[in-house]
Amino acid sequence: MVRRSASPERETSEGHVARIRSQRVAAASRRRALAIAALPAAIPGVIALVACLVLVAVWAGILAGLVVWVGCATAIWWTAGKRVLRAIGGSPARDGELVRVENLVEGLCATMGLSVPRLWLLEEPSPNAMALSLPRSEAVLVLTTGLVSGLDPIEIEGVLAHELTHVKRKEALSATLAASVMLILAPLVGDRAGDMVHAIAGRGREMRSDWEAVGVTRYPPGLRSALMRMADLDPEASGTPASGEGPARLGRGLYVTRWLWTAPVGVARAGEELIGELDAPGVRIDALGEW
Repeated sequence: MVRRSASPERETSEGHVARIRSQRVAAASRRRALAIAALPAAIPGVIALVACLVLVAVWAGILAGLVVWVGCATAIWWTAGKRVLRAIGGSPARDGELVRVENLVEGLCATMGLSVPRLWLLEEPSPNAMALSLPRSEAVLVLTTGLVSGLDPIEIEGVLAHELTHVKRKEALSATLAASVMLILAPLVGDRAGDMVHAIAGRGREMRSDWEAVGVTRYPPGLRSALMRMADLDPEASGTPASGEGPARLGRGLYVTRWLWTAPVGVARAGEELIGELDAPGVRIDALGEW
């Protein structure tokens, strides 16, 4: 199939609007990320404040509370990405291991004005991907082996564009922090951790990233086809079902990060979509079909 083309005037106008929208979303996402790091850190800060108020003095309590609050928030901010990566497993891709993917990522990053992220490979037959944020504004793309080997280049390009959109809009940062905090709290909240991450990171983010991604690739069928195969909604697809049942070996990371994957884990199969959930794969596939 031939990709759609647009007139230079329309591309210029659409590109300007898209840039302004992305900048606003990025600023809002960064504020959300700061709040995600700061609010949990306030709990030990308050404890330190009260303890010093009772045992020492008012000024000591205020000082101790601020120091503990800032220290805990900073620790959450700087360790979030590494904590999530440890939870899902996998390892950094070796040089030359993912040449085809690297070429696609470099081309998309040049188009989107992004620095090339690190690639992280997870041994998992189900095709899927996720974008995370590391310290110093560095991003990492987590790819399953099933995605690398099971999708064609056009489908992979659509998935990569989708995840890089999260990076560009700073949504990967807020999502990483949300997942990191809930990994700590998972023993208290149980299986609700993943849904809580989804709510904290922001509902509707996956569908919005679909729209921006196909604006970059100019080929909605690529991402739509990838989602159908990843969500096991393509009757002609072969291989291991994707996010309806997996990635199966993510362990504790599965429950916390399930809404951060391109095809959310555990909500993918036909008939299991959540009513009113814009990020459900079936809803997004229908929307891409109307693009």
